[in-house]
Amino acid sequence: MRIVRGKPQVQDNKQPVPVSREALAARYASVRRMSEALSRPLETDDFNLQAMPEVSPAKWHLAHTTWFFETFLLKEFQPGYKPVHAQYEYLFNSYYEQVGTPFPRARRGLLSRPTVEEIFHYRAQIDEAMTSFLANADDEHWPEIATRTQLGCHHEEQHQELFLTDIKYNFAINPLKPAYRDDLPVAAAGASVSLAWSDHPGGVQQIGHHTTGFAFDNEGPRHRILLAPYALASRPVTNGEFLEFMRAGGYDRPEYWLADGWRAAALHVGIKPSAAKLGEALTRAQGAQMPEGAPEGALQMLRQLSPLLLGAQVGSVLGALAQQVLGQYDVAVPRPAGAGALLFVVPNIAAFERDWSLDPTEFRTWIAIHEVTHRLEFSRPWALSRFRELLENFLSTLELDVEALQRRFETLDPSNPEAMQEMFAGEEGLFGTVLDAEQRLKLGRIQAFMAAAEGYGDHVMHALGRTLLGTYGRIEEAMRRYRETEQADPVFERLLGIEMKREQYRAGKAFCDTVVELTDEATLAHMWDSAEALPSLPEIDEPRLWLARSA
Repeated sequence: MRIVRGKPQVQDNKQPVPVSREALAARYASVRRMSEALSRPLETDDFNLQAMPEVSPAKWHLAHTTWFFETFLLKEFQPGYKPVHAQYEYLFNSYYEQVGTPFPRARRGLLSRPTVEEIFHYRAQIDEAMTSFLANADDEHWPEIATRTQLGCHHEEQHQELFLTDIKYNFAINPLKPAYRDDLPVAAAGASVSLAWSDHPGGVQQIGHHTTGFAFDNEGPRHRILLAPYALASRPVTNGEFLEFMRAGGYDRPEYWLADGWRAAALHVGIKPSAAKLGEALTRAQGAQMPEGAPEGALQMLRQLSPLLLGAQVGSVLGALAQQVLGQYDVAVPRPAGAGALLFVVPNIAAFERDWSLDPTEFRTWIAIHEVTHRLEFSRPWALSRFRELLENFLSTLELDVEALQRRFETLDPSNPEAMQEMFAGEEGLFGTVLDAEQRLKLGRIQAFMAAAEGYGDHVMHALGRTLLGTYGRIEEAMRRYRETEQADPVFERLLGIEMKREQYRAGKAFCDTVVELTDEATLAHMWDSAEALPSLPEIDEPRLWLARSA
């Protein structure tokens, strides 16, 4: 079913109208009671928790499901209906853009008002109105009203699952380890049932809704699919088995992941720990750099905002990468040893080939050279530890300009999602940094590492590409023009506040080209013998200094 404000449109799922108004009213009341029953184990302070942008406060779930019935039933079909509160449509909308712009998801936990008591009162008001409405709705609109009410009940049941999932996460980050309920039996350790597998031959199968019960529109129509042979486990994976998967390197093996998951896992290896350091730097800076006499409320707001803002910044960078990366080493960070097979993002590769009219075989060969070269560089046993050391050393003493951050938020309109997106997506990133002489020295070491890695990769790709690929010149020109659209590396510049310009990568390639011109490829390859063998920024600018040191 698809709802359009003011013009209901229902896809024909062949949904039956409930037998009676009484049956539908009973179903409505039962679902609503269940939401409130799930709320009883919570203390008042628990209702407003939002430990990360992807979860929502319990209070918001209770209000949003109520808003659904008010918006799509009472406002639409109850003559003379007046909303409980004019702003609730803004606060408790989720993603129904046709209704209006919703309040930003990542900031739901900042809403101390309306209070928990007011939300429960809101629910009671809508329940009373809905009970009367269902009993007295006119027959002409009853099929549509019944269908929407049924949809609203299933919608609320979905949010009951989200309610519990979000509470689980919100409680899990608390060092006190609070339990949602402490009256349930605890399974004995190691008591899992033995695992068995059930083989299925696959073949042509039917999938999709075809009965007379409720279904969402994306569950139909019934259609045929071809399944390869498969096997199903006799039970879910246990926590212990999942730990074994992680300890065995499951997060480092791309063959176990879909493309989006692997990109996130790849960032986790080298970037997420450093992003956490950035969050710590923001927390330190809040107390040290707030203007003298600043109200305590402003400081508390920044403390609450810091994890949400960092999460939104990470999400912005990941979202951009998801549309752009061609292979796993487009996020050019070292991986653990034994990182498994190379990963190629085929949809993005195919789109790039179409956009730039490139020969698929030759372009994919070029990408393979790029990936193998970076695998060679970053597979050195010291590369990952050195990379993390450089980042953590830089971020551990980083100072952030909280006053500049405050000024940016003073000029930001929260109701303008485009402006917020621009703030997160801009090359300067969200967090302004203050660099002293020591920090600039640490930054230079990171820049030298990345310039050497990218420069060496480009050097090898050019040497092999012009020999192996007949259309190498066209590929090189396409990549040059493509990279011109982004002057900085988004992972470093926007996520970590580390200045990493594309020009520095070009300087790295020039360094490699010059060393080979003066000596040979074998001499250049010695730069990967150890962390100490890598060139510094001054040596990248003047390769003869590196050659003299390496002699």
